[in-house]
Amino acid sequence: MNTPSPLVILSDFDGTISKFDVSDFIYQNFAGCGMLYAEQWSRGLISTREEVLRTYDTVTASKEEIAAALATVPIDPSFHTLVERTQRLGIELAIVSDGMDWVIETVLAAHGIHGLALYANHITFQGGKPCITFPWWHEFCPMDGVCKPKVLNRFRDAGKRIVYIGDGRSDRLAAAEADVVFAKNDLVTICQ
Repeated sequence: MNTPSPLVILSDFDGTISKFDVSDFIYQNFAGCGMLYAEQWSRGLISTREEVLRTYDTVTASKEEIAAALATVPIDPSFHTLVERTQRLGIELAIVSDGMDWVIETVLAAHGIHGLALYANHITFQGGKPCITFPWWHEFCPMDGVCKPKVLNRFRDAGKRIVYIGDGRSDRLAAAEADVVFAKNDLVTICQ
């Protein structure tokens, strides 16, 4: 194609591309507190930032141990087709997730998928400890780590029509901003 597509497809990751919430998978397998803070988040008692920082503070596993477990995480088999078709048609595809960038990249790499644009919370490991920052946080979405409408508006400002794919609570504000929404699981009820 000689001209860029007027469309962009933005997809959530946890429970949308992956078959289950990968953050929960990490918490259940590696966090000393288990699902304690995730359950508080699901009830709206704490923000994503509070949940993530408190939970990862109890993770003692190494980056390598976590990576080995992430290599077993299944993804929706149709995602490979979506990646291939968007590349062939010149349609931009990006992931917008309230999860961790390295976690998402590690899961996708295990499935042979590399180089997708990614808007997520940032995690590195320094001295064996997880260090987390929130480059996409915005006061418009104080309970989220990633303000998905902020990301969507970057594409809208560039003249793109936005197709959004999501499955749950962290997708509610993005769904309200998108031109077309493909919803599954809890996001269906939220959209209704």
